[in-house]
Amino acid sequence: MTRATWTDQWPVVEILVDHGADIWAHDEFGITAGQRTITSLILRGSDEDKARLRVIEKLRARGYPFPPSDPDTILALEKAGKWPPKVAK
Repeated sequence: MTRATWTDQWPVVEILVDHGADIWAHDEFGITAGQRTITSLILRGSDEDKARLRVIEKLRARGYPFPPSDPDTILALEKAGKWPPKVAK
C-alpha cells in the first residue's frame, strides 16, 4: 500500500484499505500511507484527490492519528514496541 501512495494511486490505496491492507505498515524509512496523504502532490480537486480524502477518513475511522507522526518517530516507536499504537483497529 505504501508503494501505491508514492505514485499517488489513491483509488488503488482506497481499494487496498477497503480490503484490509495494514494501515500501520511503513516502508524502510518509516513512511506510512497516512503521512503520504498529507504530502501527496496530487492535483487538489481531482478524482484522485477525492479518493485521497476518502482514504484519510477511512484511516481516521480505524484510529490512525492525524496529523501523522513523522518517519523518525514511527521507527522509534516501532523499536520501542509501541507501533502500531494500542488504538490500532
